[in-house]
Amino acid sequence: MNTCGPTKRLCVLVDDLAGRFGYEDGRYLSGRERVLSSTRSNLESGLCRARTPWHKLGRRAEAEAQLTNLQAQKGDSAAYQYAQVYAQWGSTAKALQWLDAAVRLHDSGLVALKTDPFLDPLRQEPRFQAIQQELKF
Repeated sequence: MNTCGPTKRLCVLVDDLAGRFGYEDGRYLSGRERVLSSTRSNLESGLCRARTPWHKLGRRAEAEAQLTNLQAQKGDSAAYQYAQVYAQWGSTAKALQWLDAAVRLHDSGLVALKTDPFLDPLRQEPRFQAIQQELKF
């Protein structure tokens, strides 16, 4: 549950978007730093996104270990975020498995499915398109 006021939520959103832009234009570390500075209410999402730059920088073992630890802590509650990470890592099958789990669990992250840039690698996959149709996106 988000207990911060509207102004703080806006700051979190701006910070998160700045992290995404830093990531997307190749400034992986600055993007990671921006994401990690997100507030606690956005921590789960920020932690998942922070794994992606390490993986892209060749620090795969560290990224995978951190994701494994997060999965042990959060279980299925971060299914959508796991799908984001696996999509960015190029693990299409795992990403789609986690998206299926997100649908099954009614994960709130699914509201971003249509425009989420972290899921772009999946957009041409038939299963991804079926999920979008199932959700009526």
